[in-house]
Amino acid sequence: MFIKKCEESDFQTIIKIADKAFKPERAAGFSFKKSKPQIYNNPNKNYADIHFLAYNEKNQPVAVVGNLIDKITVNKNSYKFSRLGTVGTIPDYRGQSYMKSLMTAANQEDLENEVVFSVLTGNRERYNHYKYERIGLTANYEFNKNQTKYLKQNQNISIKPFKEEYLETIYNIYRKNELFVLRDIFEFKLSLNNSHTKLYVICDSDKIVGYFALKNRSIIEFNVISSKYIEPTICQILLDEKLTTKEHNYTIKFIETLLHKHNCYIFDKLADFKTLSEHMCLKIYNFEKFVEMIVYLNNLENLLKSFSETYEVEGQVYTFDFDGKIFKMLKSKKQPLCSFETKEEFVRFMLGNELLYNNISEAFPLAFDINIADRF
Repeated sequence: MFIKKCEESDFQTIIKIADKAFKPERAAGFSFKKSKPQIYNNPNKNYADIHFLAYNEKNQPVAVVGNLIDKITVNKNSYKFSRLGTVGTIPDYRGQSYMKSLMTAANQEDLENEVVFSVLTGNRERYNHYKYERIGLTANYEFNKNQTKYLKQNQNISIKPFKEEYLETIYNIYRKNELFVLRDIFEFKLSLNNSHTKLYVICDSDKIVGYFALKNRSIIEFNVISSKYIEPTICQILLDEKLTTKEHNYTIKFIETLLHKHNCYIFDKLADFKTLSEHMCLKIYNFEKFVEMIVYLNNLENLLKSFSETYEVEGQVYTFDFDGKIFKMLKSKKQPLCSFETKEEFVRFMLGNELLYNNISEAFPLAFDINIADRF
């Protein structure tokens, strides 16, 4: 066995191995070009060099992993992170440590690049061995057609399928609404308008005021230029029988990152059903930088109160101090409010997963998530 860091010329091999690894567990017609077009069907960028391939003793590629290193910029501070994806081994070669070797290679690359954290989607039990934990909550709001009688309507609001001429306008709406922008304009289109996901624009008369992307009866991304458009847009979507059909009981789900505080506040008031789910697995490399990033992300609109709280994490006592502008994490001798055996356990508490602890803190929980379309 040997591991190879890929080059542009390996691109077709990567797709071939990924398809062979995943097709046995996927529906007929599955392909990575269709399922992840921004990575595997992007005419503007070759993503081969983010991958590692594992070869057997006959020099045949049998397993693959992708490790996309990027950064989030908050308050002029940059935080490197990686998105791990396409972790697969051809069925005949499973159980022979190919995955372990690939994960080790990706981990070493993250260490060398000083990433703050790594994120992936997938089965927790599969990745927990590599220090990935399910951390961070996503809100799921469900609406059905019966609710239209209670929602404000606006006769000027209409829903239109995406056209190329709308792209620049809605991409600018995306850029203005996201706390961190991880897609360029072409990746934006590829990720939201493909064989699995359909992109729509929201219009007020002839003016484009927002967009949303629909996938598997769920709206996975939703942005408007003003919160006043949220309620009438929900109503219009529910009334559009092309989007909510009888076969699906006229229901539709909005999946929202909790970082979209204004959207979530309105959805909380409007939706009859709300659930919180854990979609991501996170691996923390730099604990202090990660906590700092979360605090600054949650204070981008200067809404976070100042706080000073002390916790014991992995046997070390820290005071987490925020004066409204500057965050500091200092070793301390104060009495901790609570003790956590691992850093991951504290991060779960900080991001709201451990609701049991929420009554002890005035600062936490805070929010962190990555849009579904940004996940690799």
